[in-house]
Amino acid sequence: MPDPKVRYPSITTFGGRTEMQKVDKEAVANRVVQRFLTSGTSVFIGDGSSTFPVGLRMFEQNLQSTIWTNHLAIAHEFPLWASASSTDLRRTSVWLAGGEVDRDLMMTCGDDADTFAEKWAKKAQYIILSVRCLFSEQGPAGMEQKSLSIKQAAARAALQTGGKLIFIADHDKLSKGYTNEPLVFPAASDWAQALENPAVYVVTTQPPGLPEKKLVARPQNALEWYQHHQWKLGAAMHNRFIEVT
Repeated sequence: MPDPKVRYPSITTFGGRTEMQKVDKEAVANRVVQRFLTSGTSVFIGDGSSTFPVGLRMFEQNLQSTIWTNHLAIAHEFPLWASASSTDLRRTSVWLAGGEVDRDLMMTCGDDADTFAEKWAKKAQYIILSVRCLFSEQGPAGMEQKSLSIKQAAARAALQTGGKLIFIADHDKLSKGYTNEPLVFPAASDWAQALENPAVYVVTTQPPGLPEKKLVARPQNALEWYQHHQWKLGAAMHNRFIEVT
């Protein structure tokens, strides 16, 4: 991904996660910006290490956009990029949701942030959310409740108003078997409807060395879990399940 203007401490959850799967996260961010985002668009970007390079790529490419976010790092980077001689972001605006500051996750959270997320996601053309896990039959999950409530508010608003809802993840997040993770869509019927919604997308990366693709009835390891989930999501979402090579 483009180099951020400041360093984020690796002892924080956010700082540590930015160093994980960096190549995958950059590839996903590139595809999202390339396929969906242009100057003049409006976007809600949720917190997370996977969404961070999306904001950086927008700044690097001088996209004149309206960005609503609860992502402290994206909001922090914006004035630093805007003052750089290599960028022209005079017609870009960044709005940061109010609420409690979580320095470990580099986000704003709480009831106020949830309210802003829902309000802005109703207005945004694109809503981009990262996930901690993504399961074919249960949908996206988030381990931290503070972040999960933001995702739930934004996803709910997007589905009500028709904005393009884009979940982004590296392939490792599709390679797990569901146990008891908290879900963005608590009701299975809501995720089933989202899979059929033409405005819902998943952008992820292919795992390295994937052998013959087939449905694995009883997966025994992470790769077989991925094969199972990839097959299910690919069949259900058709061209809205985007794998980045």
